[in-house]
Amino acid sequence: MWENNDWVRLKLTPGQCVKWGKSYPTDEGWGAEGCAWMHDGNRVLRRWWSDGVDCDGRLSRNGVDVSRVVDLAAVQSEQIFNGRIICRPDWEQIDSTQRDYTAEAAGY
Repeated sequence: MWENNDWVRLKLTPGQCVKWGKSYPTDEGWGAEGCAWMHDGNRVLRRWWSDGVDCDGRLSRNGVDVSRVVDLAAVQSEQIFNGRIICRPDWEQIDSTQRDYTAEAAGY
């Protein structure tokens, strides 16, 4: 995962769940995001979410991605870190939703 302008590598054991999140002010309101990674033995599930308010109102998104354990380093990026090419998981999105509170209030 990429955070604070640097790569963070998470190591999970089967049955383990790791959660992360942050919130922050913006020039037009606020934002928040988070993620939870769960290792079920053969796969890693990534549940992610984001929420925030700007001049257009509030927008919330969330979803679930999955990667087989054997595919956790399947995608090579163009970035190099400490002389090594960065590899990331091959995530498959299995669920995603979005809620636009302003559009709902307008009847869309």
